[in-house]
Amino acid sequence: MSVPYKGAGPSFADLVSGQIQMIVVNVISQVLDFHAAQKIRLLAVNSAARINSALDIRHQREDGIAATAPATSGTNRTSRGVHSAVAMGSKADNICFN
Repeated sequence: MSVPYKGAGPSFADLVSGQIQMIVVNVISQVLDFHAAQKIRLLAVNSAARINSALDIRHQREDGIAATAPATSGTNRTSRGVHSAVAMGSKADNICFN
């Protein structure tokens, strides 16, 4: 089920508080800080390879999922050059891609 939010802030707050189990987020320093503090788990970056700022986070191809990045760019980035990732709240059950 998809739930519309008015921006990333409210959806991220609901993820951290346990109101929702999973979102797709931009991998920015604040998100990496929450991942390092184990408040969320970044399951996979949406790219063809691991990203330098988060080498511990798998990329989708490692789990058998084709990256949804455009073939011409070789990476999935927003207009500001930020990678996206699948994030799961620390209170959520384990989710397996396979």
